[in-house]
Amino acid sequence: MEAASITPDQPMGDQPMGDQPMGDQPKEEPLYQQGRYPSIVDTDDLVFELGKQVVNHLNHEKIIGNLMKKLQELNNVVLESDELKAKNEELSKSNKIYEEDNRKLGDELVNHGKEMQQLQSEIAELKTKTKPVKKRSG
Repeated sequence: MEAASITPDQPMGDQPMGDQPMGDQPKEEPLYQQGRYPSIVDTDDLVFELGKQVVNHLNHEKIIGNLMKKLQELNNVVLESDELKAKNEELSKSNKIYEEDNRKLGDELVNHGKEMQQLQSEIAELKTKTKPVKKRSG
């Protein structure tokens, strides 16, 4: 086997793999192949823009998630308020009945008070008209 030798007229890329010097590595091909016309946007710009869009998308998902939680909480508050409104209506009806009963009882108390005053005045008249009966000692 002959050892391959590098000559000045032989290009570097034509060397066999085993004979490449350690410092030289094959040239990496770019991710985006240039077409017939040169591109204004390179791969780094595309990756950067895609990254920005992904971050924007993730932020929007978080915002939407937070808004959905708040919406659910507000729905729960609305449902609770509907229940409280129904209870409030029941209590209002009950209070109206109690108010009416209290009015009736108040009117009856006033009437009884007037009757008592009238009876007390009649008792006082009867006491003045009749002579007190003396007790006989016996």
